[in-house]
Amino acid sequence: MSNPKIENMVTKFLCWKLPKEFAPDCGIEFTPPETGSPEHFWPVGTNLFTADQAREMIEHMLSDSDNVVEDMLSPEYGEHDKGPWSVTPDGMIIESADFTHDVQLKVTGDFADSAQRKCYSANIAKLLNQK
Repeated sequence: MSNPKIENMVTKFLCWKLPKEFAPDCGIEFTPPETGSPEHFWPVGTNLFTADQAREMIEHMLSDSDNVVEDMLSPEYGEHDKGPWSVTPDGMIIESADFTHDVQLKVTGDFADSAQRKCYSANIAKLLNQK
């Protein structure tokens, strides 16, 4: 049975347009055609691997860890603030009441208005507060 998260990663990889600076090795070359839009002919992940090969690569990358986030929160990275997390009235700051590091996270971005930013920040705080 396939893992939906891995399948999603495979799809995203296969659709990812390779960066302009990509530098293939081992004698592999890519020269965009002289006619037509170079953007249209630029390679994507599917030019490198089949779906099965991409899946195998992603499974290999994840094989050392069941949960990358949990690994990042391991003691070797130091103690992290555990919350509770709250949002300032303007929705610009998510902050922890745990003063291990006295963390404040600033929330900026392309929001339609301040209400949307407040909602977004509240959802992040809710996720951070989950045990």
